[in-house]
Amino acid sequence: MARGKQKKGRAGGGGRPPVAGPPPPPRDPIIERLLALRGRLLTGDVGGARAEVDAWLRALGHADEPAAAPPEPAPAPPALPAAAPPPVEAPPSPPPAAAPGAPPPPRFSILMCAYNRAALIGEALASALGQTFEDFELIVVDDGSTDATPDIVRRHAAQDARLRFVRKPVNEGRSATRNRAVQEARGAFLLWMADDDHLMPDTLARYAAVLDAHPDVDVVYGNLEIFDGATGEAVDTYEPNDWTGRSDDVVGAKLFGSVVPDGGTASRRSLYAEVGPYDAEFVRAQDYEFWSRLAGRATFHKVDAIVYRYRKHDGGVSFGSFLDLSL
Repeated sequence: MARGKQKKGRAGGGGRPPVAGPPPPPRDPIIERLLALRGRLLTGDVGGARAEVDAWLRALGHADEPAAAPPEPAPAPPALPAAAPPPVEAPPSPPPAAAPGAPPPPRFSILMCAYNRAALIGEALASALGQTFEDFELIVVDDGSTDATPDIVRRHAAQDARLRFVRKPVNEGRSATRNRAVQEARGAFLLWMADDDHLMPDTLARYAAVLDAHPDVDVVYGNLEIFDGATGEAVDTYEPNDWTGRSDDVVGAKLFGSVVPDGGTASRRSLYAEVGPYDAEFVRAQDYEFWSRLAGRATFHKVDAIVYRYRKHDGGVSFGSFLDLSL
């Protein structure tokens, strides 16, 4: 009512006009661009996010061609109908205490999220279990598969006690499945691999040697070989940047894309407890979002060797119509 009276007084020429407050400060254009970039990533629009960054670079007068990168992503799928927000997940719990007389936690946990991959998961399991460095566990979390994937994993687990299998009754998506795998892990370092890819037999041995020589390292990674899913022949090699001794540069580099690959990269388990779980809002690029929170806290070391093989086939997460190397 008081405000209405003031307006009436002004219209009639009498009374005191309201005192105008200071104008709102202009919105920082950098914040505007970051919000737009975040919105594209939340909806899975990786191509749009890259275009947003390119436009930003052009506005800043930077016309250099970007470094060689994986193929451009396909257009994002149509948005799904709105659903109820997922429950908030608790941060990964610390490794469970070993029972008296039980073996100590392994040095590495190889983590694999599986979904309807009966035709290929056997190869992936064999490559993980065939490591020359034997102090590891393999944890497979099935995200509600409806094919023979669980039966295949159970057969391998019956033959090798290092494999632990977790069966989820319903499909919950990548983020929830990854968070469950982290919660199950006991190793000091966690290494992700897809249910259709291959881990090179000496990968853990190479990483263990690096960690023995450099105990302060938090993240170890290497080069990737991309192979044809039908023939098994190598078709390309992905060599990520070497961030050894340049860990502070990773934060800025994340703005322009992924800095280390997801598959075959081993990260210290305590990092996951430090920054919290994967964000369930990200249906794609959840690795990218997670590492955007973590990049400034970790020390990186690259192994100059092929440590992981990505399978190229249309049904793959790692390589469908494009190569997703996000981390």
